[in-house]
Amino acid sequence: MLAEQDAVRAKRAQEQTEREWRKKEEMMAVQKAQNEEMLKKARIKQQEEKEHLLAIEAKRDRADFERMLK
Repeated sequence: MLAEQDAVRAKRAQEQTEREWRKKEEMMAVQKAQNEEMLKKARIKQQEEKEHLLAIEAKRDRADFERMLK
């Protein structure tokens, strides 16, 4: 009887440990996905800013060129 109770307690403890491990793994996966999404958005923003600055520079160069032609 005591051995059966010990076995049941041990099984419950193991199941609880496994649930906690799965929960931790799931939380880590969610956090990783969020970090990857944040990095993706940051890269896109950086690329857009770079393109904007290049457009400004091209417009300035064109204006300088037009001014030299006059």
